[in-house]
Amino acid sequence: MVLAENKAVGSPLFLAAVSENFNLDKNTQSALQKQNDTVVGRLFLESLVEKRVAVSLKEVAAFYDKTKNQHQRSSREFLVLRFTTTNKDSALYIRQELLKNSGEEKNEKRLGGLIDRFVTKRELIKESFLLDQIKKQFLVQRGGPIVVGPLRSGKNFYLFRLVKIYEPGTTKELIHIQDDIRAKIYLKKSHTIRAFLLDSLSRVYTGRPN
Repeated sequence: MVLAENKAVGSPLFLAAVSENFNLDKNTQSALQKQNDTVVGRLFLESLVEKRVAVSLKEVAAFYDKTKNQHQRSSREFLVLRFTTTNKDSALYIRQELLKNSGEEKNEKRLGGLIDRFVTKRELIKESFLLDQIKKQFLVQRGGPIVVGPLRSGKNFYLFRLVKIYEPGTTKELIHIQDDIRAKIYLKKSHTIRAFLLDSLSRVYTGRPN
């Protein structure tokens, strides 16, 4: 019965090992215990690190200001709003509303209403990742809002409203890279904390530093 249950989740190699009672071998069990001890210890260590490491917005901003000249764009980027719907009539309605140009204040209010009603994502897309049919329309300079779509993919309809084009050599704004900066700071902090915890735990449980 146990083997029948294992067939649903076990790999062929695992099932073969069980069928030969390889998992009951003393050397195998010893090796498994050592691996289990290592895994549990590493998981415990990472849980301690997560509890002790935090990165504030102030730290992120300070790092950005100190390294601002390192955050220049190497290629053109497009800041867009992507609207998604499964209904074609809704997609056409979104396009109609996005193309209206009634002055900045009314345009922003109308845009806010659409964002509240439909699935919307703000995206910064590198030129190399943008479909040619979308890029060509974005690069056509004309007055009023620039909207591409609806474009159908599977069951969904997508519309893209261009917010801004960033040229190569311009500096990336903090809002666009704050997650990457936070990850860098976290990595540096966690490395230091991890080494400290390893040394402290080694002294407590073995009587000597790691």
